[in-house]
Amino acid sequence: MNSYLTSRSILLLIIYSITSLAATSNEYFPRGTIKVLDRTLNREFAVVGATIEITSHGKEYRTTTDSLGSFGFPKLKGQWATYRLKWQTADNAFHIRTDAIGQAYLEGPRGSSQWNTVIRDGEQQFYATIFRAGMAYLNSDWVSTNNRFQEISIKAYFDRKPAGKGSARHNALFQSLQLWGRSKTDKPLSDVRIYSYVAHELGHAHHDQFFHGGSQHLKTTLRLKESWAEACRYFLTRDMYGTNREEVKVYSKQHPFFSGWKNFKWERRKKYYANYTPFMIDLVDTLDQDHLKDRVSGYTMQQIQLAMEQPDCRDLADLARILKGRYNNPTEIYLDELLSEMEEK
Repeated sequence: MNSYLTSRSILLLIIYSITSLAATSNEYFPRGTIKVLDRTLNREFAVVGATIEITSHGKEYRTTTDSLGSFGFPKLKGQWATYRLKWQTADNAFHIRTDAIGQAYLEGPRGSSQWNTVIRDGEQQFYATIFRAGMAYLNSDWVSTNNRFQEISIKAYFDRKPAGKGSARHNALFQSLQLWGRSKTDKPLSDVRIYSYVAHELGHAHHDQFFHGGSQHLKTTLRLKESWAEACRYFLTRDMYGTNREEVKVYSKQHPFFSGWKNFKWERRKKYYANYTPFMIDLVDTLDQDHLKDRVSGYTMQQIQLAMEQPDCRDLADLARILKGRYNNPTEIYLDELLSEMEEK
């Protein structure tokens, strides 16, 4: 009798072990890492904050990439999944579209337990560069949980830009950005240029959506709007690309914001560039430019942003006045001097 029970127990244990092994082999953890090659820096960067969607045996799951570009899902039944990346943040602060209505995706593998890739070129690399710049803006010092923009639609066209138009622009009415990834000669734009365009246009979108909004935003001067957007462009792009790389220097011939302003002569006599002033950059940086009196420094982009939120901040003079009233800065005695340098002469 005891021998019978012992044999039966062993048999049941074997059956249980086989069943458990089979069950384990039908469970897996979908995971992966998404990176992108920056062609300007020749360096791979994690794609952070993008939405990852998978379909596994008829069910859909969603998560976002972390600071390393990695993602993972809880243990699922089965052995494989179909993956895709949606170019959208988890809270839809912004998303990338292929046209007016089409959401941009990166299709991943089908029938795989994991997805690891580096996006190196083409349309998807264009999207990834835009997304990196957008995430850098959201993580900047002047963006907080109280003033994050929402539902900004970035329409990205990997095509030649239309004749007579710039490569990027902001539409305040529809809260959208438009970017073209190729020049008028059909050459792909450099990553530093794409990155800087996104930073500039998101500066406009952020200002429009949270600093004033609606008709109040329309009452602010173009010079105030563009000076803020240029400061966003300068600091974000400088922090990523620095000022010494050859491609940055070439780009500086057109928009010299990456040369540190030291040798930049602002084209005040050209009507188009007259509104793109270095005023807000000069409020922050410690460079005393040779060509103008720039003895102001020590303000922060966050302080400038908070000043611009005030309903009576409609031009650069208003901004200078509000900064004087809100903050103690030893260089504020030179604010009027710097402001006079921004006037067209």
